[in-house]
Amino acid sequence: MTPRSHGKIRFKFQCPEQLEPRSMLSGHTLALGLGPLQHGHVLEPLVAQVFSHVAKTANELAAAPVLSQPTSTLNVHLGATLSDSNNTGATGSVGFESKTGPGGTHTELVVRTNLGTTALSGTPLQVSIDGTVVGTITPNSAGVGKLVLKTLPTGLTVAADSVVTVADVGTGGTLDLTGTLAPAVGHGHDESQETHLGGTLADLINTTATGTVFFETESEHGTTSNHLVVKVDAGTTALSGTPLQVSVDGTVVGTITPDANGVGKLVLSTLPTGLTVAAGSVVTVADVGTGGTLNLTTTLAVQTDDHGEHGESHRIRLAAALTDLTNTSATASASFKSETEHAAASSRLTVKVNVGTTALSGTPLEVSVDGTVVGTITPKPNGVGKLILKTLPTGVNVTAGSVISVADVGTGGTLNLTGTLATPTKKH
Repeated sequence: MTPRSHGKIRFKFQCPEQLEPRSMLSGHTLALGLGPLQHGHVLEPLVAQVFSHVAKTANELAAAPVLSQPTSTLNVHLGATLSDSNNTGATGSVGFESKTGPGGTHTELVVRTNLGTTALSGTPLQVSIDGTVVGTITPNSAGVGKLVLKTLPTGLTVAADSVVTVADVGTGGTLDLTGTLAPAVGHGHDESQETHLGGTLADLINTTATGTVFFETESEHGTTSNHLVVKVDAGTTALSGTPLQVSVDGTVVGTITPDANGVGKLVLSTLPTGLTVAAGSVVTVADVGTGGTLNLTTTLAVQTDDHGEHGESHRIRLAAALTDLTNTSATASASFKSETEHAAASSRLTVKVNVGTTALSGTPLEVSVDGTVVGTITPKPNGVGKLILKTLPTGVNVTAGSVISVADVGTGGTLNLTGTLATPTKKH
């Protein structure tokens, strides 16, 4: 027996065959089933109807709208640390968030200040963006204040490189905090957002005392968890015996009682009500007992690389483009890398310059961080030069918001390149 073929069944529509008249015995079983359909003039309209239905269905499918993809949402996160080279005890931070989606655009601007011991005129501090006043801040008795805006003045656009200032414009006021907004990292999708901040504690008077701060917050599905770790090593600093007071932006969050070696730690998973920790927040560890002099301080900055567990590894990456409004052909860049791991710290500051067609005095260019000279650059004949520092002068603390300058201080020199360090945009 020849095996049957099991190939696929295929249908092919084509013009119906012109049937010749055929007759079939009325008693034939098939004839009884087909009835009148055995006649060509009845079968042809039926086939034509099938073709019409198929064509209509195809047209309807072609005209059907394509299902749209979910509408995308554009999120913008910017941040900056505010500083004042004349009032170094004053600090501040700025956070800006903009979300554009199907429901429109929603914005929020938060400006925080901690003025320390800076003398104020008593007039509310004026907050401006790119020269436009957007509101005021009235600091409390501790010098701490905040401005929150969810609506910006008409015509004002906030973007990366926007300059935010907080100034005391009253009689005798000298405060002039300034910072340049830059993309903030650590923001994922709306469903999950993580922030990692860190800082190294230092005391200009008690230089043997050191410390570190690590803060982590994670928000997911409406639930937020926090983790703050503050570690200190008092070194040879004499202590009063009173537990050391730990504060964030002027608010006391806990205490540390160092052991016999002067080492201690504070771990918090719950923050005081109303306290928000952010890039630019100032953390202090102070000996407030009689005769106590310890006063460790740091400004938190965003961590952009791998995060060690509970602050064991702390890395900071900062960068800035330096410009000179007078000598526009001159350009420069600055980058700073710092890593603290298991109490061992390493840092690297790199400043590169290209003076272009700027005339120089011949004196080596002076490189400064927040007004402190850290080295010099002698450009080559083509105007290019570089400074690399692996050790910073005692007391120099480089953070987000630090101002880097390269100046020709020689006779007749006009070059004055300046830039503010900020966390660079994380590349994916």
